[in-house]
Amino acid sequence: MLYVKYPGLAVPIVVSVLVTALIVNRISRVVPAVGVVTPAIVPPILAALMSYMAIALTSNVYIFVTPVVAYVTGVLGTLIGADLLNISKVIEAAPIIADIGGAGTFDGIFFTGILAVFYASLISTL
Repeated sequence: MLYVKYPGLAVPIVVSVLVTALIVNRISRVVPAVGVVTPAIVPPILAALMSYMAIALTSNVYIFVTPVVAYVTGVLGTLIGADLLNISKVIEAAPIIADIGGAGTFDGIFFTGILAVFYASLISTL
């Protein structure tokens, strides 16, 4: 509960997750027999930038937790934007099994979070 320990982070977390989710939703697409696809490099860079900007604009005091917020933003923004907001398109594709956040997606979401932390750390040190 990061926002409980640092109450000024609630708004930056929500804003960065929502903006990331909306942009990831716009760049993701449903491919029959494959699932939801998204360019691999865009979500982590987007999560890092959104996290840094949201924290810098609202509460510059908490800039040291940007990597943590970037991880949360990368994971939740990608899950919400790519999977949940595309659920109607996935259902229309009529797959035999609909796997939200499944094996391939899990790897992508996990690596998005890890890369977002890396990029946010780089941005924070500049």
